[in-house]
Amino acid sequence: MLKNRSVFRVIFTLVALFMLMIATACGSIKSNGEGKEKSINFPTKNITGVIPFGAGGPTDSMARAAAAAAEQKIGKSIIMVNKPGASGGIGTQDVYDSKADGHTLLFAAETNLTILPVFDINERSYKDFEAINIFGRTYSAIAVKADSKYNTLEDLINDAKENPGKISLTLGSSGSQSQIVATMLRETTGAEFNMIPFDGDGPALTAVLGGHVDAFISSVAMGIENVEGGKLKFLAIVHDEPIDNLPDVPPVTEAIPEMEKYLPWGPFSGVFVKKDTPDEIKQYLIEKFKEASEVQEFKDFLANSQYVPLSISGQEAEEFITDWASKTLWLLHDAGITKKSPEVLDIPKPEK
Repeated sequence: MLKNRSVFRVIFTLVALFMLMIATACGSIKSNGEGKEKSINFPTKNITGVIPFGAGGPTDSMARAAAAAAEQKIGKSIIMVNKPGASGGIGTQDVYDSKADGHTLLFAAETNLTILPVFDINERSYKDFEAINIFGRTYSAIAVKADSKYNTLEDLINDAKENPGKISLTLGSSGSQSQIVATMLRETTGAEFNMIPFDGDGPALTAVLGGHVDAFISSVAMGIENVEGGKLKFLAIVHDEPIDNLPDVPPVTEAIPEMEKYLPWGPFSGVFVKKDTPDEIKQYLIEKFKEASEVQEFKDFLANSQYVPLSISGQEAEEFITDWASKTLWLLHDAGITKKSPEVLDIPKPEK
């Protein structure tokens, strides 16, 4: 009798381990609001993560950090692939053309999700995708060389107004943060800058440090190392209050209160799937990337990269992007910069 019981225990243990292995091989999600778990056959293979920009940029760095954290929770590899071109349009279209089964993820930024359609570069937008997780957003800053004669944003704006078209300011591609912030400055102050185009923030920063351009607009992360090294100084943060890690740098609204209507504002990054991906797969990915956002290495990455953590998904994320697009795209359209109206995306005009 004891021998039979021992055999039964061994068999029971083996069956339990087998069932656990099956459950681990499949994803699991909460179902029907009753706290029960429903197993789904996902993922069935490694996942492909498409980055629609080149290697080494901020979106690429964010995507790879997020994917590394998510792999720990999903149990499958996320193979990251850079597909740059057309300001992010090529990679975005590639994910749109893929099978809607959750095995192809779009690691995107605001540029390719909102800007491209109104500049007639690509018709795909955030409305073609579901936000699995918007990881965070950054702050933009207005900076000058450390030994510049400008010590405040008022100094820079007043000089630009007194000498229209003579004070130079770096300019990125269509819809870049430098173009957007420069448009905010022009629309609220009337200051006209000499916009000098650059292919990326790196060359623009080099030009400012070399004294070839008067002022620089970029993310805080791009400039903070040179600020701490005494080569650059921030005149203002594009925000409506000081930020924790730069408490002595004034918010832009201190010099230009009219800027408040555009704020809070800042470039953002996230991960998306095609809109018609099955709901249970979307929910599984949302849960796993939410868990990934709590991985300490990823939290450290956000802090070191000067990101404001968000970790939002679904309807909350869509409302966040729509609000961002409403402020930004109508600003650019009303300034005569876009090729199409934000109405092509059904983006509402911001309230006055």
